[in-house]
Amino acid sequence: MVVWVMGPGRQVEIGRYKGVGLRELPGLKKKPSTSELLDWLKLLLAEDIAPDVLRESSVKKSLPPLYGALLKNEQDVHLFERLAFMARRAQ
Repeated sequence: MVVWVMGPGRQVEIGRYKGVGLRELPGLKKKPSTSELLDWLKLLLAEDIAPDVLRESSVKKSLPPLYGALLKNEQDVHLFERLAFMARRAQ
């Protein structure tokens, strides 16, 4: 899913929402909701994260920037980090 965000006087393509894949992760206690997506988008805009960063598909860059905003609790953050680490090692 491509996410578009309206900024002050501009339209910005944020990129592919990697949160869609997060929703299918096995073992998550709470799946990311629209509220987490909106919080994440606000953070991306506030930090001036370039859309190209979100399009990066290499395994080394598999963690989206500020991914903690997409997850509701620390246990899910640790699970996501472990799964990403294991995916990088498998490559």
